[in-house]
Amino acid sequence: MLDRKDSFVLGNRPMMAQASRHAHEIQAVEPGLLLSFLLYRHPWMYYKKARKATTLISHSVHRRSSLRIWNRIGVLALLASSAAMNAADIKGTVTNATTNKPAAGDEVVVLSLVGGMEEAGRGRTDAQGRFTISIPPGNAPHLVRVIHQGVFYHEPATEGAPAVNITVYDSARQVESIIGEGRVVRILNARPQQLEIAEMYTLRNESNPPRTRMSDQSFEVTLPEGAQLEEAMAAGPSGMPTTTPLTPAGKKNQYAFAFPVRPGRTQFQVTYKLPYNGSHDFTLDSQMPLAELGVMLPKSMRFNSKGPLFQPAADEKGMAVFVAKSVPAGKKLKFSIAG
Repeated sequence: MLDRKDSFVLGNRPMMAQASRHAHEIQAVEPGLLLSFLLYRHPWMYYKKARKATTLISHSVHRRSSLRIWNRIGVLALLASSAAMNAADIKGTVTNATTNKPAAGDEVVVLSLVGGMEEAGRGRTDAQGRFTISIPPGNAPHLVRVIHQGVFYHEPATEGAPAVNITVYDSARQVESIIGEGRVVRILNARPQQLEIAEMYTLRNESNPPRTRMSDQSFEVTLPEGAQLEEAMAAGPSGMPTTTPLTPAGKKNQYAFAFPVRPGRTQFQVTYKLPYNGSHDFTLDSQMPLAELGVMLPKSMRFNSKGPLFQPAADEKGMAVFVAKSVPAGKKLKFSIAG
């Protein structure tokens, strides 16, 4: 049995390992300890033996006043020192690659990757696209998120590392030059009365000037008749897969992703289940031209198709592979599996 997450193979990169979390607290300084510290650093504040008792009494009032003043000065000094020790900055520059100009006024959020995606700091870029965000101290890995025209762009960052450079793009509902690199239908598991299948689509955005396609229906998929949707995932050019909700697209068995298709490669995957009685016939309708359309299934199963479109390819991870190349938009491909 294959893990459904293992099916997300093309362009997938390991996610950052999460480190253990350390809590940083500012400890209160006890007045007695602070007073002892000040007296140790300023021995002149010790009263000396006086020749007369009246001199001791008169000077004791002055000493108490002086101690209160130095006590306050010491507290302020310690707080300032603590703030300086705790201060940590993440700096960077954001560039709009659509206009080749600095991205001014974009919102920037620094996320801590320890214990989940928790916000560690927030700010905005200046007129030159630069930003500086103060975050709590520590060696935890961080992720810088820039929000440009409603689309998220990410770049990893480490405290104390050189400035982070992030590229963003203007977005539009319709963008030309988005190419279908491939579609893979992968049979994850065949059980009595049920098939578990993952379909992955790979798009490449080659728009010029580069733009991000973004809408509530930025990419649509059609599931086979009788399919029960299990999960949907998407991954941008960074390769980090994200679970993404699907919404009905208006037609039967058709669903839409509200996920940005940024310049570069974007991948979409849906996992679903189908009724199965030992064999199943598939009819795939290509909504856009595809360089390749592949089918992967366990070697214990049989694959059959009519015509020369599907050809056997090299096995991958112990699975049989069949590929159809240069599939035009609107082309219906039929095949069957059994076993």
